[in-house]
Parts: sequence; structure tokens; C-alpha cells
Amino acid sequence: MAAASSAPFIVSTAFSTNPFGGNPALVVFLDPATVPFKTLHGISLNFNQPMACFVKPFGALEAGQTEIHTDIQFVPVTGKDVGLCGHGSLASAKAILSLPEYKEKGIAAIHFRTVNNRGTITVRVLGEDRLEVELPASPPVPVSSEAKERIADVVNRAFSREVKINSILEGGETFKHVVLIEIDKSENLEGSKIGKSIFGETGYSVNVVTSDSDSTEVFASRMFSNEVPGFEDHVCGSAHCLVVPYWYKKKEIEAGKEVLAKMASERSGWLNINYDTERGKVRLAGEAALLSTGVCYF
Repeated sequence: MAAASSAPFIVSTAFSTNPFGGNPALVVFLDPATVPFKTLHGISLNFNQPMACFVKPFGALEAGQTEIHTDIQFVPVTGKDVGLCGHGSLASAKAILSLPEYKEKGIAAIHFRTVNNRGTITVRVLGEDRLEVELPASPPVPVSSEAKERIADVVNRAFSREVKINSILEGGETFKHVVLIEIDKSENLEGSKIGKSIFGETGYSVNVVTSDSDSTEVFASRMFSNEVPGFEDHVCGSAHCLVVPYWYKKKEIEAGKEVLAKMASERSGWLNINYDTERGKVRLAGEAALLSTGVCYF
């Protein structure tokens, strides 16, 4: 029997310092280009986290170096090819900054090159536990009348009642798999009991339900998908690629102004958001915390 390979791992949670809050991600330090995808998927299945992030190890910092460039691959439990994961990027940055060789070394930014050529994701360091990830904005576009009718029926069945729906839109370009559903704030998005798996019938793999808020946050959202454990992504960063442009336009929020948003899952998480309309970027800032460390064998 061949000797097992091994790699160090860290599980960290993004957009919260509460170990039972935010959105966890597994971060494994290995070069994903040198390991078969089947093995990466197997590791992801073993840990059963919302996302597994495989980060290529890198050497010691040079004198005066304040930025890190490395490769990353996101592998969910479904084994689907995922090119973008906001919370996984934030969790990976937190994991890197916790390593002795990089901790308290003045790192200002970490740039993750996605191995499937989806571009580079940048995470900036704002403080000891505070990080900011920059993602592409995707202003949502209208769906067909037929799709609206189908999706509205799914929403009503998921909530087990007739829901007041204000808008149904979908992502553009590389976000065609995402549907954005605004329900009235009177529907109590956070407190509603929802049949999460029913959203698998919308025809979209990512279903973002959002509503206005009278609380501290400008809006609240939840993300449902049959491709994540438990059918709900606790705090989905990439959902805000659509949600942020939508609410900034609807509420006439000035571009560049930072506002607070909430992901209203059971674990919940808070995001300070900013919409850079000139560059077409969404910035999400939040806290992160370590949950566990160790070595995985494969």
C-alpha cells in the first residue's frame, strides 16, 4: 500500500468572529495543479464544509514585501467547477495570516489567482481580524414572464404561503446561474421557516432572496442552493455581486458610500459593503475567525 500524502489545513469562518456564526470554509495548503481533481473533491467531501479552498503554498517573504500572490481552487462537496467564492477567499486570507511565517508581518493584501482562469481575487487586510474582498459586480437583468411565474410558484411553496414578491431578476454574463428575488420586508425573511430544498426547482443553482430592512442594515439576504450542505449558504459573498448593484440602484445609494448588509441565515453574518461603479467592483468587508487546524491525509 502506497504511503499517504498529507497537507496542513485550517478551517476558518468568514464574516463573523463567532465560531458558530459566519460561513466556514476548509483551507488546505497544497498546489491544486499537482493533485487530481478527484482527490480534491474527496477531501472536500470528507470535511463537508460549505466550501473547500486549496491554496498553493508559497515561500518566505522578502524584505519589505507587503503583498502575497498565490493560486487557489474552490471545490464544493458537489464537485462542481466553481470559479468565484467570496467567503472562501476571505477565509483563506484569514488562514494565511494566521500562519507563524506571515502573522503580524505587515501583509496588506493577498491576491488569489484562480486556477480555472476566472481571474484574480484580491483580499485586503484592514485590521487584525478585519478583511475586505473585492468581487466583480453583476447588475441583475430581467427574466422572462414564464420564468417569473415559475419562480414565484417555487417561492410560495418554499414559504408555504403566498409571498409578496417585489422583483425577480437574474445575473448577467457569468452569473446566469443566479436568480435574485426581492420579497417585501413584511414577509420576515429572517424569521420564516423555509423549505430550502424546494428552491432547486427554480432552474437556477443559486437562489438569492433579499428584502429591505428597517434595522441597522440597509438590506438582508439569504442564499439557497441544493449544491451546498443543508441547502443554504450561511453567508454568501458572491451573491452580493448581484445584490449590491440592485440595492444601490433601488435605494439610490451614492456610489462609493459604505453601508451595512446582513445575511440572515441561522449562523448569520454582517458585511460592510461598497459599490465601485466606475470599476464595476463590489467590496465586502468583514471579520473572520479560526475554527480548527490540523493535517489531512489523502
